[in-house]
Amino acid sequence: MTPQAAVPLDVLKDLLPLYLAGESSPATRRLVEERIAADPAFARLAAEAGAVDSRLLAAASVGPLPPSSEKSAFDATRRRLRARSYLMGGAIFTSLLPFASHGNSEGIQFLLLRDAPAIAALSAAVAAVLWFAWWRTSRRLRVTGL
Repeated sequence: MTPQAAVPLDVLKDLLPLYLAGESSPATRRLVEERIAADPAFARLAAEAGAVDSRLLAAASVGPLPPSSEKSAFDATRRRLRARSYLMGGAIFTSLLPFASHGNSEGIQFLLLRDAPAIAALSAAVAAVLWFAWWRTSRRLRVTGL
């Protein structure tokens, strides 16, 4: 009985990705190569899997990441979270600024709406820009799951 006949085909199919990636042991490599030489159907399967693997590797080849990439990703995420907090604070402030008021015996008087409607409109426009920037930053962070 040959070693290739002793190993079920399903087991060899499971070992094929390791073989194609070059991460299998010499004994596994020898076993897969013997099966490829003896079984044309398995040889076709290995060739197809190898073609798919090489296309995927070519498409995703980014090279080795530098050791500081994790720290730089962490720092970028931290900056984005901080920016989102500042954007929300500014957006809330500029949204409420036109409604600044004070009360006296005549009732509540809105300072900007009554005395400076142009500044109130400018504040509302700035608030809209800040809310948009906050939404966009939040959306970018949503990709990372934060």
